[in-house]
Amino acid sequence: MKASRRNTKGITVLEVMMALAVSALVLVGVIAFYQSARQTSAATKIVNDMNAILSAYKAYVAQGNILVLSGNNGVPMTTLQLQGFLPTPLNDPWGQTYVAVSCSPIGNTEIVIGIQSLGPPEKDKTCNAVKSAVNGSAKVIGGGDCGNRIGNPQCGFVYAF
Repeated sequence: MKASRRNTKGITVLEVMMALAVSALVLVGVIAFYQSARQTSAATKIVNDMNAILSAYKAYVAQGNILVLSGNNGVPMTTLQLQGFLPTPLNDPWGQTYVAVSCSPIGNTEIVIGIQSLGPPEKDKTCNAVKSAVNGSAKVIGGGDCGNRIGNPQCGFVYAF
């Protein structure tokens, strides 16, 4: 009877394929985690920036300024930046500038903040995350006069104070 000789050095093609499959699964998990962390980070930055914008408008009013100018035109965010209430530039996580203006319907004062880089909440996960984060303190923009003043972005929020 002949004894078969098998070369025991090295690895088989099957072992290489298994190692590549495991590596691919790990890579998919890492990419998914990275995208989720990036989305959460972007939503957090947007919420912090919107709070800074709201605080700047409140400080502007506290110094005796009026949020409604002639012809019911609101004060744009650029006015607050020029007067030192906000840094210039103040950009979203994708490098676009925020769009904000005061809007004062009867009975209260509202600040409308639009995020140009995002789509509507039902289609954009980051806008939806921002919507969840500000739940109760702002409402998602629904168009109308105030929304039209900032170009009616697909992802925008209205703060009332």
